[in-house]
Amino acid sequence: MMNESGLDPNIVGKIYEGKIVTVDPGKTIAYAKATNEINPQYYELDENKLRIPPLFPVTMLIDPMMQIVTDETLNLDILRMVHGEQEILYLRPLRPREKIKTKIKLDSVDVKETGDVLWAKMTGYAKEEIIFEMRAGLFFKKATKKIETSKPIIKEDSLKKQILVRQTMKVTPDQSVRYAEASGDENPIHVDKDIARAAGLPDKILHGLCTLAFATQAIVDNLAAGDPTKVKRIKTRFSKPVFMEDILTTEGWLLEENETNMIIGFETKNENGEAVLKFGVIELVK
Repeated sequence: MMNESGLDPNIVGKIYEGKIVTVDPGKTIAYAKATNEINPQYYELDENKLRIPPLFPVTMLIDPMMQIVTDETLNLDILRMVHGEQEILYLRPLRPREKIKTKIKLDSVDVKETGDVLWAKMTGYAKEEIIFEMRAGLFFKKATKKIETSKPIIKEDSLKKQILVRQTMKVTPDQSVRYAEASGDENPIHVDKDIARAAGLPDKILHGLCTLAFATQAIVDNLAAGDPTKVKRIKTRFSKPVFMEDILTTEGWLLEENETNMIIGFETKNENGEAVLKFGVIELVK
């Protein structure tokens, strides 16, 4: 397991090749259901019309991620790990039934007072064509630190944003279990409350990527006419744990626009007004 001194910088540069996986319509539909999607494009029986949820590509990285967390030479402690940041760039939309090869490279390590951040670059290919690229920051808290779950609510910035989207989603009591089944991410802090408490949390928490799927849904449904193929890039920071039955509200506002693209800023807060996703950006192709 990872020792208290933090991550070993010598792990940087290691590469993990994933198995070839198929974009199975049954799995994409299950993922849509697990993220409470109601967009009919994700449930089309005609595969030529079926659209893939924007966050679905993360499920295709489970094999190399499991290689990382089970690699004894890395000394990682999965119970100390939480998702810190995520960025996804889509070179083109995924297509039903196509075969994808994935790869993860450990890019860098940031040493912080409360723990270390392992940055990983993730790539998905169809033959030699790059379909998507991701960059994820995985935060490993020090053994002596607790994961903070509540802070005083910070007052809103004086800068007034012109809100274009405001959409609410309630986390269901079984949300993390359903998401774990559909995504393949079965980290026990998401499905076992006793293990979550042993890791310093008050209860099991929702996968950050499920929360991000909710936020993306709000932007796609309201600003992209429900068409997920218009999503070019997604980026966010996971700033606070989400628990079962939390009520999450995503707000989106215009950051930049030109003839071909629209860049939307977004933030998701819980019912207490605390941000659980911060500094969110979604780029849409017109």
